[in-house]
Amino acid sequence: IRGVGTLGSGMGPLVLVDGVEASINNVDPNDIESVSVLKDASSAAIYGSRAAGGVILVTTKRAKTPGVQIDYGTYGGWQLPTDYTDLVDGLEHMTLINEAYTNTGRDPLYTDEVIAEYTAGRQTDPDRYPDTDWQKLTMKSSGFMQNHHLGISSSTDRLKVFGSLNYIDQDGILDNTNFKRYSLRLNTDLKISEKWSAAMDLFLLRSDLTEPAAGTSNIFHWMRRIPANQPGIFANGQYGEGWNGDNPMAKAKVGGLNQVQPIASIANLDLKYQP
Repeated sequence: IRGVGTLGSGMGPLVLVDGVEASINNVDPNDIESVSVLKDASSAAIYGSRAAGGVILVTTKRAKTPGVQIDYGTYGGWQLPTDYTDLVDGLEHMTLINEAYTNTGRDPLYTDEVIAEYTAGRQTDPDRYPDTDWQKLTMKSSGFMQNHHLGISSSTDRLKVFGSLNYIDQDGILDNTNFKRYSLRLNTDLKISEKWSAAMDLFLLRSDLTEPAAGTSNIFHWMRRIPANQPGIFANGQYGEGWNGDNPMAKAKVGGLNQVQPIASIANLDLKYQP
């Protein structure tokens, strides 16, 4: 919000959800009543040095209208890879490598005979003369995602309750990548007497993250680095060596899984006295 506060720190803004520091990634948009952004120096007078990167104040919904209201919302769709890196094919790679070697005073890596043999063989014997499109081989064409939100509010003169259940399920564009999030929010306002009132808020969150054990960044790295003349998968279904044993397709499909299931909770009690 206010730029880089400390060189190399990467410090982001302070996010307060209903007055409690939290991650904005854990807040379902359907639960948000309002968002305020503080970016001037005066915010540090309130929140201290932690506000050097700015402050984001998120206020969640509370019951207001008398009676009972029920709200349900959902959406679904497919996310597609949109920014493919334009990579050279196997023949172009061999030609450009030879050009690079020649420009630095070295002998070409691939002889004319090897290039001619590869050119003739890549159509008839792709196992021996591979021309691998690593991006197409490793990534899926699309990933389905869906979101569901159920909100219920009830209000009387003395008691107001807002509750919400949220669920998101998102498939990635690599095999064995998925993210699920379940959250429950309960905001309660109680008028105890003419002078005393209380607000009790409860938030529960569980996330399920599944990804290949090698890590998605590692797979994307090798997917865009390995030359196309290295084998990805053979006609008999066996995986190729890739490059020095790094095969991003094999890592994504059969390289094991990393599963993380963090659980978070926030409970907040606010007691007020009005003289």
